[in-house]
Amino acid sequence: MSDAPIPVVDLHADLGWRMETHPYDPLSDAPGEHIDLPRLRRGGVALLGTALYTPAESAAPEAAAAYAAKVLRILESVVDRSGGALRWVRGRAETASAVRNPDPRGPAFLLTMEGVAPLGSDLSALDRFHALGLRVVGLTHNPRNAAGDGTGVPAAERRRGLTPFGRDLVLRMGDLGIVPDIAHLAEEACGDVFGNAAGPVICTHGGVRAVKDHWRNLSDDQVRAVAASGGVVGVDAYPGHVARSGRGTLEDVALHMEHVAATGGPGAVAVGADFAGFDGDTVEGMEDAAGYPALARFLLGRGWTREQVEGAFWRNTLRVLEAVLR
Repeated sequence: MSDAPIPVVDLHADLGWRMETHPYDPLSDAPGEHIDLPRLRRGGVALLGTALYTPAESAAPEAAAAYAAKVLRILESVVDRSGGALRWVRGRAETASAVRNPDPRGPAFLLTMEGVAPLGSDLSALDRFHALGLRVVGLTHNPRNAAGDGTGVPAAERRRGLTPFGRDLVLRMGDLGIVPDIAHLAEEACGDVFGNAAGPVICTHGGVRAVKDHWRNLSDDQVRAVAASGGVVGVDAYPGHVARSGRGTLEDVALHMEHVAATGGPGAVAVGADFAGFDGDTVEGMEDAAGYPALARFLLGRGWTREQVEGAFWRNTLRVLEAVLR
């Protein structure tokens, strides 16, 4: 078996939001940050899900679209200044090429959305963002929005499914070749996603409640539904989601990945670290985007085969993207 580094598809990073709120240059070494180009290279990241996240203070209909446009301009400026080290991918063929033949200069970016506040309640806005490259959409962040309830809505106040607008969004995603993401969606609304999706459904970043009982983590029923759709669960490196105690370790990350595999099958395991999306402690050994080789060595040391690590790091997610993207 080859000893070559294993490429990584990381489903979720908040680089644009981080640069908007804490300006820095990710093209050079940035101590204290999770993501910069040197770290992405050392981590072997071939494809990075790069999110348009709208914080609550900018989520009002009159502000959210403008905020998303601002973040997208920040990301586009970084790509433009990278001299080709960074680039966007949109379609199936170029995405597959970026993963199967990684560019040593740096990863490709795939545009994602975390919460549909920038769409307001306008279905045609999804088409406009799709034209800009949007290929993965998380229906909510933690609060309620026009599509449905997020995981932050108290259980007693949750509605039983998506709104009509939310269901229409999922249907339109199928028309456009956009992957639905349930990472922050209230469990009560997930059935409407699976019932209306044209193809695989994913969770870009999170953990599982069976390992860490956190309100943002997935139940086993959700893991099984994602797997049954042909999708993947991207396990993250946010200690709040994965750590059983303290700041968390590589073993904690491995336990979440192994539970996804045991519950949904090995084809359901993926990674989505949530780097640049949180402050404070990071998982020991996965402090930033350079940590993936350490995670690979740890998993191999636990008895994972190289094929299983490759599945979790890139093959499973690429299967989903090739099934949905056009």
